[in-house]
Amino acid sequence: MTAAAQTITAENASSLAGLPYSWEVESAPAASPAIGPAWLGAYQGIDPRVPPCQYLLARSGDGRLAALPMHVADAPTTPDADPRSYFGAAALSPADRVCCGSLQDSAATQVLANLDIADVFPALILGSLPGYRTEIMHSYWTPGLAAGLIDAAVGYARAHGIATIIAPWVADLGSAAALARELERRQAVASFWAVEHYLPLRHESLEAQIAAARSRDRYRYNFDMATVRKLGIDVRTLSAAELGASLPRIGALAAATRRRHGQDIPDTEVATVLARLLDRSVPLLAVGGFQHGTLVACCVSVEKAGRIYAKHAGFDYDILGTRSGAHFAVVMYGTLAAAYDRKASLIEYGVGAHQAKAFRGCQSRDVTSYLLTDRPHVRDIFRAAAALNSPQRRAEHARL
Repeated sequence: MTAAAQTITAENASSLAGLPYSWEVESAPAASPAIGPAWLGAYQGIDPRVPPCQYLLARSGDGRLAALPMHVADAPTTPDADPRSYFGAAALSPADRVCCGSLQDSAATQVLANLDIADVFPALILGSLPGYRTEIMHSYWTPGLAAGLIDAAVGYARAHGIATIIAPWVADLGSAAALARELERRQAVASFWAVEHYLPLRHESLEAQIAAARSRDRYRYNFDMATVRKLGIDVRTLSAAELGASLPRIGALAAATRRRHGQDIPDTEVATVLARLLDRSVPLLAVGGFQHGTLVACCVSVEKAGRIYAKHAGFDYDILGTRSGAHFAVVMYGTLAAAYDRKASLIEYGVGAHQAKAFRGCQSRDVTSYLLTDRPHVRDIFRAAAALNSPQRRAEHARL
């Protein structure tokens, strides 16, 4: 198929709202569920500070689709919606943090302070704000698809008076890597943001995987499991009925964890999102840590096409304390055991806690932020900030 055989238009999220999750699994299996209509629909209206989702939709001549989510931010309502955050600027307030990443808020912040609000906003954010993913959901592929979508984004920005285009979470994988090549070809300013972690399931069971692991990985596993045994925590997969009944508790645990990492959300947010995903027939995998029958730790993942995407983790710090050591027994190994039971092929653990995940055998890939602007002085300032910020963030995520 040639580029001429497709049309690309900007449309609101309702254009894809009728697609069931089964379509995402069958027609776009390689894409993260965090960029699809089920996930984005579940988050619709949850946080009034987050601008609504739109899509750049490419339609092939035979009706197949490719979609790149996008949001238009008119002001820096949250750090996640502010392009400067990904290039080292400090958060708006001590209570606001960009998801899963520390902010280098000294030299880079001072450089970015030379920008006026009108230099940055309105900003076009390519990707899923509630999913922290910049990639294409596609049921077909052509050599020119990524280029066409970026061209469409640039055209949309010019037509709507948008100052900057930010692609914040471009992983070195699949359609995201194709977007990266197109952004680099257009001389977009790049800044390393983080690494995301994943673990292939290459054995028959968790026990077989641990037996085949490096000695340091086996040590960490045995240490983590001994820790939860001392705490009297039983780690197991929740049944569908248990998951439904436990949604309020899961929401409260997830909110407690987000607050501990600087993001203030209500206890009801995650519970509402998960309930909406279940209503859309999205398969969820929930692992819980129970102490004396009380759910004190949890990790909820989304299943898609043989992959498990860990999304919401939470802990009761009043009971466990802030350094209980229960995290990896629940989030990593509990999910790993459940994934083997589901015959999955890969777990995506996401970003954050890089060294701890690497010490437990996770592999990682780079996630880079890209910024496009027609204004030379804005580009120069972002480039200077990236030169200061990227080396520091790479040091935080040094390969082990």
